[in-house]
Amino acid sequence: MADAGCLGWLPRLLLGPSCSRLLLGNHELSAFGCSLEVVKPLGEGAFSEVALVRTSVPVGKYPPGLYALKTIVIQRENMHLVERETRSQGMAAEHPNVLGLVAHECVSTANADVVQARLLFPLCEGGTLADFLKAEGGIPTDEMLRIFSQLASAVAHCHAVGVIHRDIKLTNVYRDGEGRWLLADFGSALSSTATIELDTREALALARHEERASPPHCLLWHSTSHGTTYRGACLP
Repeated sequence: MADAGCLGWLPRLLLGPSCSRLLLGNHELSAFGCSLEVVKPLGEGAFSEVALVRTSVPVGKYPPGLYALKTIVIQRENMHLVERETRSQGMAAEHPNVLGLVAHECVSTANADVVQARLLFPLCEGGTLADFLKAEGGIPTDEMLRIFSQLASAVAHCHAVGVIHRDIKLTNVYRDGEGRWLLADFGSALSSTATIELDTREALALARHEERASPPHCLLWHSTSHGTTYRGACLP
């Protein structure tokens, strides 16, 4: 994923002592119009944390059960970045190999300039492709082809609906309880309507850093006899 500082994510310490409450587990959290039981932590980073949660009532069209809750600390002025992520994921989520987004919200914190974004996802019991590769030590050819086929279908669907993921990697591919592989984490994704040329990675990084001052760019690439050309896209 792109450098979090450039995206407006902030260290969770800015929320104060309560920012890591998800990591404690075994407590109730009011979110998405219902009460969630925080079962246990699933992971954390400098800017976000993920916990296993349980709900006893439906959340939208999703039934009661176990889900993954991701929280992100973000500057209030950068809330549009979360909106961009949820919009991109929502546009692509109808595909069976794209992880759905159950619900999302932003809540105020003790710091008036900082909000906490909450994203609720279906639980992927099979873990990530990185977990699978580490556990198995390798991937049989037939399974590799199945994974590639499912991800290629997911990416083709994303492009068909105007979404470019830009961060496909082992830790952003999950396996659900039925053995399907799902493309996830649309934090770097953009929807596109026009294309431009970006000749270097530095130009791409600069475009992302300045995206609030000008239309952001998204990454595609192809190789030519003159080297690698990076293509981008602008939001309307």
